[in-house]
Formats: sequence, C-alpha cells, structure tokens
Amino acid sequence: MCGVCRWAAVLGIILALSRAFIQEGGVAFDPELALLEVVAHTHYLPRHWRGRAHTREVHDNFQALFPFKVGCHALHCLLCCEHRLC
Repeated sequence: MCGVCRWAAVLGIILALSRAFIQEGGVAFDPELALLEVVAHTHYLPRHWRGRAHTREVHDNFQALFPFKVGCHALHCLLCCEHRLC
C-alpha cells in the first residue's frame, strides 16, 4: 500500500510540474511589445529601433548594450582568475 501512495505522489508531482510549462494558447511573440516593456525600465529607445524590433540589427545592438548576466558573470570570474595568476 505504501508503494502505491509513493508512486501516486511522484506522478502527482510530475503532473504538477509539467502543467507549469504549458503555454497559453493563442499567445504569439510580439517583439515590439517586448521591446516596449524593456524600454519602460531602461528609458532608452533610439529612433532607428522604432518599428524594427524584429530585425537582426536591432537584436544585435540591444545585446551589445545589455549583455546577459551569465555572460557578464563569466567574464568577471575569468578576469578575477586572470588577475590572481599574475
């Protein structure tokens, strides 16, 4: 009996976790809306980005200005290790 309860609990947890990853139907990615949400926090939107959030040029410019935190942290760790070796 205990084994059945254990398996029911494990399968219930798996079901609950899998439901968290199901996206709402009908929601499409809108790059203009995503960029406007970021602009609300950064207050930076060059004129040549307006209406062009879907282009690779804007994406590359944005990544150059706001790099991923993981990349920044990795670069910081690399520079700290390099400094200790010298």
